[in-house]
Amino acid sequence: MNNRAVRRFKTKFGKFLDPFVVAALFLLFLIPAITVINLTPGYMKQNNTDVLGLSDTEAVRVTFNNITNEYLSTTTYKTMIEGNYEINVATYSRPSGRYSYNFMSIENNLDKDKYIFVTSSFSQIEPDTQISLTVDGIKYILVDRDGNTYSPGITLRQGEKFDVGVMVENDYDVSFSSNFTVHLSIGEEI
Repeated sequence: MNNRAVRRFKTKFGKFLDPFVVAALFLLFLIPAITVINLTPGYMKQNNTDVLGLSDTEAVRVTFNNITNEYLSTTTYKTMIEGNYEINVATYSRPSGRYSYNFMSIENNLDKDKYIFVTSSFSQIEPDTQISLTVDGIKYILVDRDGNTYSPGITLRQGEKFDVGVMVENDYDVSFSSNFTVHLSIGEEI
């Protein structure tokens, strides 16, 4: 008798209960999805609020040059966070000699000195090749001819502007291409 009553209830009201069961299953998956979306941290750009009319964001201005060279070029520029830059430089097959390429200019508009920390990483270096960072014609060696790497530091005086580039010097013809990365971090001197 109990089974018959259940079957009779299903046949009478089953067609009305099906949409509610489907809606309940839909909500069973929708509510956790909405919860995850709401709990995910959001990243919003902060409004630039100046304190007493002073703005510090454009204090050190970095401008990238998109000029290419026959033997050197910059493949990508990345601004990691404000003040930290990554520049990928490609060197192409070339005869022996000295080749330079200016890829950016830096201007300090602050009333205090800034310091530029330079690091670099190399995937493959040609033998007897020296790679230097040039700052207004002054060479800062990144890799010497023996393969030793250096991390120079450069002081950027207040109001000073200079061009930054790379210089590659090799004693022999190079018949293959290679890449290296220069990391610049602009901050306070330690």
